[in-house]
Amino acid sequence: MNSAHNQDPGSGQQSTQPPQQPPPQYPYAPRPMPIPPPKRRLSTLTIILIVACGFLLLMVFGMAASRSASIAFGGDRSGKLQEKVIIKGEGDDPGKIVIISITGVIDGMGSHISGEGMVLKVAKQLRQAAEDDKVRAVLLQMDSPGGGLTASDIIRNEILRLQAEDKKVVVCVGNLAASGGLYISSPANYIVANPTALVGSIGVIMTRFQMDDLLKKLGIKYDPIKSADMKDIGSPFRDLTQEERKYFTDLINEFNDRFISIVSEGRNIDIDEVRKLANGKIYTAEQALEYKLIDEIGYFDAALEKVKELAGLEEPYVIKYKKKLDQFEIIRMLLENRASISVDNLRNILESMGSIDSAPRIMAIWNGKVEPM
Repeated sequence: MNSAHNQDPGSGQQSTQPPQQPPPQYPYAPRPMPIPPPKRRLSTLTIILIVACGFLLLMVFGMAASRSASIAFGGDRSGKLQEKVIIKGEGDDPGKIVIISITGVIDGMGSHISGEGMVLKVAKQLRQAAEDDKVRAVLLQMDSPGGGLTASDIIRNEILRLQAEDKKVVVCVGNLAASGGLYISSPANYIVANPTALVGSIGVIMTRFQMDDLLKKLGIKYDPIKSADMKDIGSPFRDLTQEERKYFTDLINEFNDRFISIVSEGRNIDIDEVRKLANGKIYTAEQALEYKLIDEIGYFDAALEKVKELAGLEEPYVIKYKKKLDQFEIIRMLLENRASISVDNLRNILESMGSIDSAPRIMAIWNGKVEPM
């Protein structure tokens, strides 16, 4: 055997060191260690949302505590409306004029304390103006076809209460002061109407639907059990009897006489002259001026100058009232989706027009038809 590679060439002795092995041969190069991905940072939008949510929660708890403390320690719970300054007054005691708007169908019920619809909204403003010693007059912006007779009567009564506190009322008619709109405007100290405005439609109407033919086609029979013949008077499921029709006609005539008396008293027109005008017709501004339903044809500036004159003010504060939103209501509005708002608005519109109410309703409203003069 050849063992020369195990001998030390210098000594002639065999080496005790093991032979060196060649380095291992790999079929492929080793893979580099993977580099861990960098930690993801929150986007700016995400940070803003987190901060906003935290702030919202703090605000909720803070307002809840504040509200509880206010109630516990007798805080202001009067529910008064806030004032928004439209024109800043001058002088030490310039006085205030409040602008209140009546726009659209006059609806609602109740009072300035508890109610709904326009009754609550407008009555609350009129009552606050009446109780404020610094308020000297109210400028009422009117643009309405009228509406519920009772709703119109409640608002008119608040105007009379305001005037009883020695405060003046001037009405500025924009497009329309018809029926209930004129009913409310009549006691005003002065009425200015836009040159293109329409005024009038004195009278009342009762709306009812007749659906007995439809029921017959559907094979449905109306068969009420009632304690008196007129217990279901005005039902849309049957025809009116002659007695019932006369009863409703007398009722309408009684309310119509009241309407005529109110216009006669408020506008200082002979009652027989008003009765001639109470034919349901709507009048132009020129005709309304001729019939003394208004005092002047002009624009908002003319009405504002007139209310200053009547109140004896030169440079008053001109303000509007706005609702003081409850903190929780603000949060609800922020979180509420638009779909629910649309549904609520649609429901309010339907209810205000009375289109889903099958019961007869006495209305002081203009139906929108212009009769030839």
